[in-house]
Amino acid sequence: MTHSHSHLGVNKNEPLFLVRTPRLSVGSGDIILLNGTDKLETPLASVGALELKSTKACAAELRLKPRPGGSFTQPVEINMTVGIQNKYQFTAPVGPNGQHETFEWRRSTGELVRDLPGGFQYGMKLVRLDGATGGASSNGKVTVVGGDGKRIVAIFAAVRPQCTSAKFRFMNEGATGELGEVFELAAMISFMRLFKLQLSQGGVAIGPGSS
Repeated sequence: MTHSHSHLGVNKNEPLFLVRTPRLSVGSGDIILLNGTDKLETPLASVGALELKSTKACAAELRLKPRPGGSFTQPVEINMTVGIQNKYQFTAPVGPNGQHETFEWRRSTGELVRDLPGGFQYGMKLVRLDGATGGASSNGKVTVVGGDGKRIVAIFAAVRPQCTSAKFRFMNEGATGELGEVFELAAMISFMRLFKLQLSQGGVAIGPGSS
């Protein structure tokens, strides 16, 4: 078998989605998020290596597909690029008006990562680069921000020797639904890509970094 399957959900007893991951090295196949927990479910999102001459090998293409009753009706393709200090950026339409905003995965050793169940020391935080900084979210709750005041909308951790699982959590407006379904799918499938990089390349994605 060239693929393995794992679940994404609230916990191991409450799976929501099935994830199909290539067993071979990164770049040999796509990671696919299925729309449910059965192997016969239709793909909801996938991610694979972005093959452009001017990009680094870790760059990726996120491909999102509409689902029945979802908020978008046409497939969406998003490029995730790699910058300095292993920062990963993607731009996605957000909210009811589909305004494009840029988000960035950054390495982190902060309290948000350490507070995830599992005793993790390193991870990544997804920050919202556009829009207001700090302050409060639209529902009036205080917004957790990074060192530069950018809003944190998701976090994950998966750095342990021979780790076989990761912890992922939406934060602030990322968790309220106000950023929309396209953002949520892009955040999840990009997290899966970075987790795969961590397993395959010995920490290139989320080794020790900024807080």
